[in-house]
Amino acid sequence: MLITVTVILFISLLKGDLVIGCVLPCICFSTSVNCTLKNLTEIPPNIPSNTTELYLHGNNLTSLVPNDLSGLTSLMVLDLSDNNLESLPEDLLSSNTNLQNLKLKNNKLVSLPEGFLSTTTNLRVLDLSDNNIISLSENLLSTTTNLNSLYLSDNNIISLPEGLLSTTTNLEYIYLSDNNIKSLPEGLLSTTTELQALWLDNNKLESLPEGLLSTTTILVVLDLRNNNLESLPEGLLSATTIFQFLNISGNTLKCCLMKNVIKRLTTVNFVSGTCEDFNTTTEISSFNTSDCIIPVDGGWSHWFNSSCSVTCGDGVIIKNRTCDSPKPSDGGLDCENVVENRAIIQSKDPATNQEKISTINQRKNSVKGKP
Repeated sequence: MLITVTVILFISLLKGDLVIGCVLPCICFSTSVNCTLKNLTEIPPNIPSNTTELYLHGNNLTSLVPNDLSGLTSLMVLDLSDNNLESLPEDLLSSNTNLQNLKLKNNKLVSLPEGFLSTTTNLRVLDLSDNNIISLSENLLSTTTNLNSLYLSDNNIISLPEGLLSTTTNLEYIYLSDNNIKSLPEGLLSTTTELQALWLDNNKLESLPEGLLSTTTILVVLDLRNNNLESLPEGLLSATTIFQFLNISGNTLKCCLMKNVIKRLTTVNFVSGTCEDFNTTTEISSFNTSDCIIPVDGGWSHWFNSSCSVTCGDGVIIKNRTCDSPKPSDGGLDCENVVENRAIIQSKDPATNQEKISTINQRKNSVKGKP
């Protein structure tokens, strides 16, 4: 038995897997330190300086101090998810210049210090989802030029500063689902030319700026479901060349307010959502944009004499006008039902004249709109 244990230990040491003297109660393999689900209330001291991965998720951490991670200059992965962190010191990551993956999911963070990420120039993944974040500093990501994926879902974000992503030119995935965002600045994505997927579902968006996606030429996925949108900007997808997935279900979209967007969707593989056209709900992918006739109010022509009125002697003289300049189209307000209007000029017989006035007024009163 002793020989077997010795052999296993010897092989493990040769492989570099098992680390003798790993900080308790964590488990160490090579340069990875796993302190998951250890009921920790603070980060253990004396973590090996050559650590590249540090897993601390699922503990009871409520606060951290600036030097908790000092000396860990090789750290590439830091997982602090599923704790009770309410705030973070601005200098926490000052030594971790090689950090690539930072997970802070499911904590109680309301905000982050403006300079919190100032030294993490190699950061590629930032997960801040499932927190209580209300707002973000415009300069928070100013040095994270290599950022690839940004997770901000399930927070309380109301708005985003226009310059938040101005330096994240390598950003490919943005998750902003389940927030309280009502509007987006037009230049928010102006430099994210590598963006491939944008999730904005389950927010309170009422409109989108015309140029929001003007530089995202390789965007593939856009999720806008469950917002308060009534239309999409005419040129929203005009710059996208390989766009394949759009989900706009759960909105109150008006078909004819976004007919140019609908035309663009004929080349998209997957479209989910409906729109309304005169109180009729239809699948956006099957809506015929030719049904969108621009509403025109019907107009009246000039008065003209009827064919016999000028030859009727002292009889009734009648003038006509018609509602045909132009004829009312879809949604026209004037002359909607009756298309002719008559006026009596004179009559020899008052009794006869009274009878005709009564008949003519009935027709005139049925005209809807301006006479």
